[in-house]
Amino acid sequence: MIVLQDITKTFNEGADNEYTAIHGVDLKIDADRVTVLRGPSGSGKTTLLTLIGGLARPSSGRIHVNGREVTSLPERFLTHMRREVFGFVFQSFNLIHGLSVLENVMIPAYPLGGPGRELNARAVELLETLRIAHKAGTEVQYLSGGEAQRVAIARALINDPPILVADEPTANLDTALSLEFLDIVRELRGRGKTVVMTSHDPMIWQADLVDAVVAMRDGRIVDSGVDPGGEGTA
Repeated sequence: MIVLQDITKTFNEGADNEYTAIHGVDLKIDADRVTVLRGPSGSGKTTLLTLIGGLARPSSGRIHVNGREVTSLPERFLTHMRREVFGFVFQSFNLIHGLSVLENVMIPAYPLGGPGRELNARAVELLETLRIAHKAGTEVQYLSGGEAQRVAIARALINDPPILVADEPTANLDTALSLEFLDIVRELRGRGKTVVMTSHDPMIWQADLVDAVVAMRDGRIVDSGVDPGGEGTA
């Protein structure tokens, strides 16, 4: 479970352009479930996702992940937690051009060490599961959008994290590929993964596999219990 207590995030504190993106958010995200943060552009959902995943620190408040308070962790411990607990799928995928699909997938596991042969086998297995193994030797700049997304998901899962976070994962995909992504999420949920993602796409937050929809506006939660497929209040 992920618990956020009175979380605030302010950028450029003390400067003329000081801006508060998140205002006193309290939220509980259940384990082994799919949670979607939704809201219009500028609602704060991406900022909140980065705080949940430990990619940024809140200006105030506390975040607990699986019973451990992580807000005050020294950076080296926070980095270790990100590698082992979270897998990240970014909106633009952030794959490294010039490297192959297989090399991109293995990168997050390098700092953890371990036999290279086992890492290679694990990466190939993920690519096979996501039906992209036939592209293992292809440099990622030659992939289609759907193929790149599958590689990004494989990379996010290489360390077998219990929590997957994804920022607008279908923003660059057409309807067919978005449905394929939802099938992947359904499979991950079935394997006991916790999935937290942002989306402004009704196809995502109305999907029957989604367990909770958190509606945001202006850096605040306006509904933390929207029924998937409901009208909501955002």
